[in-house]
Amino acid sequence: MKTLVIIDDEVFFRKSLINFLEKQNIYEIAGEANNGQAGIRLIENVKPDIALVDISMPVMSGLDMIAALGADCRTRFILSTGYEDFDYAKKAISLQVRGYLLKPLDHQELMETLQKVSNEIDQEDSRNSYVNNYFQFRDLYKRQMQLNFFQKIISGTTLSPDNLEKISVHKNSGYLTILMQIHSANLEMWDEKSDFSLLHNILENICREILQPVCKELIYIDYSQMRQYIIIETDSSFSFTDLEQSCLRLAGIYDNTVQISTFFCCGTPHEGVEGIRYSYEEALSVFHNRAASSSGFLCFTPQSHSSDFTLKPLVYDDILIFLRQRNSQALCEYIDKYFNDIITKKIHIRQTWSVAAAFLTVLDGFITECNQRETLFPLLENALNTYQNCQSAMQLKQLLQSTCNTVLDSLADEKSPRKSALVSQIQEYIRLNFNQPDLRLETIASHFFINPQHLSAVFSQESGVTLTSYINVCRMKKARQFLLENSPSIQNVAALCGFSDSGYFSKCFRKYYGISPKNFVSLTEKNSYPGSIGT
Repeated sequence: MKTLVIIDDEVFFRKSLINFLEKQNIYEIAGEANNGQAGIRLIENVKPDIALVDISMPVMSGLDMIAALGADCRTRFILSTGYEDFDYAKKAISLQVRGYLLKPLDHQELMETLQKVSNEIDQEDSRNSYVNNYFQFRDLYKRQMQLNFFQKIISGTTLSPDNLEKISVHKNSGYLTILMQIHSANLEMWDEKSDFSLLHNILENICREILQPVCKELIYIDYSQMRQYIIIETDSSFSFTDLEQSCLRLAGIYDNTVQISTFFCCGTPHEGVEGIRYSYEEALSVFHNRAASSSGFLCFTPQSHSSDFTLKPLVYDDILIFLRQRNSQALCEYIDKYFNDIITKKIHIRQTWSVAAAFLTVLDGFITECNQRETLFPLLENALNTYQNCQSAMQLKQLLQSTCNTVLDSLADEKSPRKSALVSQIQEYIRLNFNQPDLRLETIASHFFINPQHLSAVFSQESGVTLTSYINVCRMKKARQFLLENSPSIQNVAALCGFSDSGYFSKCFRKYYGISPKNFVSLTEKNSYPGSIGT
């Protein structure tokens, strides 16, 4: 509720006006005065939001009173007078009076003028509040903007040039990222939220003082977690020796002042905004490939990144074979061996993510082949969404092993999704005619009097696998059955399964089961072939 004072030399007018306004119950009457001098004292003491002032009063007029109060007065004035004199209006305008009313007052006009002034007060207060908040929290806003900006850079998000200018990042400058690890064992004394805030402020101030002299500019320090990163801009005079000495000095000061132990993992300088992310990944690679007892300052070296490390095509086949065999133990052992080799070679974390993505892609293809993508993809989706959050090869290995085991366990109990009558008829037709060499999309479409493209789309959508893949799976399962039950020649099995070329049949069999038909028969006859291949 806005406060209001009435300054007028007519007693009857004041009392009548107060009585009217009190009935409205919109404004609080904070006082009254009968001349300009008394009005000054009243306004200075009460500091009302609005003052209704008569122009013509003894001792001091209303206009003189307003002028005497000066520009610092926050009260808004509405003038009232019985004179229709334009000179008064001109002077009132020069004093920034908010309203001008003629006596006798019209109550409706008075309320409209008071409402207008009240709205102006609210708008001005809102603007002042915004400005005050801006200056009060400007540093906090800037820090939050920097935090969002650098988190996007590190995650690989492309940012516009305008954003770069706001954070003082230059396209052609070199940038280096340092990870600083705080040992949590020494943080018992900092167990409250307010304590952590104080700790972070202390650490940041010390860090800026120590590291600023050895770099062109210290761009950003993140103390939001127990592993922080520091981003610095480098120039031609940058020295790793100076940086290492400064970091070691910084670690010593942290230990002496706040009793916490730290060590630093440093990337190398890279040019431009992308360089921040590359340097961060190098520092992260150093962190995860460090020895357990590492302390002090560790720097990335080219040997930490193996450019020769590539995922060979044979790896895809190996994984798919284990999946088709439903051999979760062998698959987990394979993943364990593969990632242990990555750990030994200290492969860059970014390359390790690529390996994990490739493994998950094979798993995705496998559940599609099994007609279970619709039901099992949510299990895989969780791994696809989180694998880049893993910060070490060990974490990635555990994620992959867990996902593969979950998928294979689910497949053991999963029932095939419901299919339309058409797709069921097509699948039955394939099972009965798998031995026909000309069994393909066009012949099947002709048999069912359906457009080939439409048949292919419907089959893939409802089955989760292409028609060609389904035919091949049926033939491979029948081939395995023939080899196990009758042990005929490879050429006969190929012909029985619709293959006119026994060499091509052998190639398909090896790709699907991971072993040639000949070796399969030989191992079966010796009763040494593990019966773990899926049927």
